[in-house]
Amino acid sequence: MDQKHLQNNQDSQDDLLGSPSAVMPKTDARISIEYEEGELRGACTMKVMFDDLLICKFEHHNPDGLAACVRRAADAVELSEWAEKVLRDDAKGG
Repeated sequence: MDQKHLQNNQDSQDDLLGSPSAVMPKTDARISIEYEEGELRGACTMKVMFDDLLICKFEHHNPDGLAACVRRAADAVELSEWAEKVLRDDAKGG
């Protein structure tokens, strides 16, 4: 994603899920995949965060390993309302 999608948009109505208009570009942004609830050695709910902003949640089975967790996180982000807002902003030209 290029930086034009991260600029502040004063016309934004819904910044709850972290629409691109709510995210200001910065050099120290942190994207994380965090445990939310469930069994640490079994099925659990994970969440994808952009700094303190919740992007989405997804289900993961910990014995499947880290690579599977990252793939599921990527799939969840692509299917999230946050991604939908990014695509909608792209269609509007930024």
